[in-house]
Amino acid sequence: MELCRFEHNGKTYVALIRKLIEKECFNLMGVDDTDAQTIINSGVARTSCYKLAGNSIVVDVLYHIFRKLFIERGDETA
Repeated sequence: MELCRFEHNGKTYVALIRKLIEKECFNLMGVDDTDAQTIINSGVARTSCYKLAGNSIVVDVLYHIFRKLFIERGDETA
């Protein structure tokens, strides 16, 4: 954990920040636990794992974006 000190509107705040581990980053991107563990155990460097997780788009989010763009309002339940 890191101690982070910042100011906002003249007040000083102190916060503890915990960085996400690689598995948590993959999970946020919608990657299954077993697949994430396979990637982590493959010997890829930790920084590369973070890059792999960050250079993607969440499939569920993309699905709903396309759904709103291409499906008519009356057919949203389909």
